[in-house]
Amino acid sequence: MKSYYYRCSNCGETFSNEEVEDNFIYLCPKCGSANKNEPLKGVFLIEYDYPSIAKKYSKKEFLNFPPGKFWLYPELWPLRERVEMSVLDK
Repeated sequence: MKSYYYRCSNCGETFSNEEVEDNFIYLCPKCGSANKNEPLKGVFLIEYDYPSIAKKYSKKEFLNFPPGKFWLYPELWPLRERVEMSVLDK
C-alpha cells in the first residue's frame, strides 16, 4: 500500500516516497535551496493517502489507538523502512 508521498512546500511538485527516500533527497530538486542566513526553500511535506488508509482502519478504530504506540499503525509512519515491533517493545 502506498500510504504517503512528498510534496514540495514551495512549488507544490509531488514526489513518490521511493524517489525521495532511495535517493536521499532532502529538498525539492526543482526549486529547493539551502543558502546561508536564509530559510530553506523547497522543504518536503508528507502527504498521506487518507482514502487508502481509511480502507484499512475505520475512524472509530483510529480514534481508539493507544497514544504513543505508533508501531501499532505502520501505515502512518512517514518512512517505508519498518522497524521490528520487538525492538520497540524494549
